[in-house]
This record gives sequence, C-alpha cells and structure tokens, in this order.
Amino acid sequence: MKGERGFNFSISVLVVLVVGFYILLFLSSFAIVSFGEIKTALFTPDIRFAVKLSIVTAAAVTVISIFISVPSAYALSRLNIPLKGVLDTFIDIPIALSPVAIGAMVLMFLNTHTGRWVEENVLQFLFEIPGIILVQAIIVIPLSIRILKSHFDTVPESYELVARSLGYSRTASFIYVVLPLSRNAILAAMLTSFAKALGEFGATVTVAGAISNKTQTLPISIFLSLSNADLNMTFVLIMFLVFIALLNMVLIRALVGKGIKYD
Repeated sequence: MKGERGFNFSISVLVVLVVGFYILLFLSSFAIVSFGEIKTALFTPDIRFAVKLSIVTAAAVTVISIFISVPSAYALSRLNIPLKGVLDTFIDIPIALSPVAIGAMVLMFLNTHTGRWVEENVLQFLFEIPGIILVQAIIVIPLSIRILKSHFDTVPESYELVARSLGYSRTASFIYVVLPLSRNAILAAMLTSFAKALGEFGATVTVAGAISNKTQTLPISIFLSLSNADLNMTFVLIMFLVFIALLNMVLIRALVGKGIKYD
C-alpha cells in the first residue's frame, strides 16, 4: 500500500507540475503588457479584420472538412476498398508533415502548368483568401477523417444489418442509423477542425502570405505584431486564440462525456 501511495503521489505531482508550467507561461504574459493599451488594441481595425477573417475561413474549412471526412471515414471503416491499408496510411501523412511543408507543396503545384491554369481559369489561390481555405482544409481533413473513422469502428455493424433486413438501402441505413448514432462524434470533429484551422499558421503564410487586411488571420497577426514588437497587440490576439481554444475544449469534453454506449 505504501508503494502504491508513493506511485500515485509521484504521478499526481508530475501532472500538477506540467499544468502549473502552462499556467505560469500563460500568466507571465500579463507581466509585460499595459492593460490600458490592451483595451485600445482590442478595438483596432486590424484586430477586427483578423478575427472576422479567421472565423469565416475556419468555419468554411470546417464545413468542407465534414462533407468530405464523414463519407471518407465511413468508407475506410466499413467498405472493402482495394489497397485500403495504403489509403488509410496515406491519410496520416498530412498529419505527420510540417504545415510549412504542405504549404510549400501546394505552392509548387500552383506553379506547374496545371496549377497556373487553375489560377487563371478557375480560382486564384496564391495570396488570396481561397488559398487560406485550401491549405487549411488539406491539413484539417485528414485529422477529421481519423477522428470519425475511430468512431465508426466502434459502431456495431449489426445495427446497419438490422436496418438492411427491414428494407433500408445502404444509403438509408447510413443516413438514418449511423449518422444519428454519430452525432456527438461529428460535432467533436467539427469543433476540432475549427480549432485546428483557426490556429494554423505555417501553410497559410506560405501560400497566402502575410498581407495586412487581406490574408491576415489571427496567427499571422500574431506574427506581424511580434515582428513590429507590439506586445499589447500580440497579447490581445493570443487571448482570442486561447479563449476560442478553451471554449472548443470544453464543448468537446462535454460531447465526449455524452458518448453513446453500445450494448
């Protein structure tokens, strides 16, 4: 019992130290900023533009991500697709790669003959808002697929077989059986996708640049503010990201706590 208490105490102290470090890191920002200047920075046009652009692009990426990742994750979980293992492995590559590397690959593609044709005849991505949405979607979609596939793997296939035996098509059983059972998982994937897109910097700045009041998302605004040694503006921008991240984590934990139990 004494050894067990010692083990429990040791790992508990470790958790407290880790969390304490992050709290200290967070609170240290308050020591070097002026609250009067923070209040002024809070209402500047640059802040409003960055917040608006970040929320709009992250929301667009979230919608695109869900429409692609839900059927893709279901296919990887349920269907016998040729080379399924290879496809499943390649889904993880964008997750493992640096965002800057992904941005660089998109940049190189847009400089090929095909990419230039797309830029000239379909939609402009370089140094434009669609470029932000494109690279963020490339980064977010694999993560969303991985989250949803893990969930679909836990949904008993017998539920769908019962629906099929009652006359439902595969499509109908997916819509009326699987999706309702996956509601919380889909919402969690949406919140995770939104938070990931909101905080993305490397790929965004590589493809869309850091153009003030044009492609200036919140992370890019932090980069620009630090470059100008504007600590008050930097602090306000970080607080926006921290607040949104905390809100997302609280909602995700609430959804996970309401997870469905399969008997």
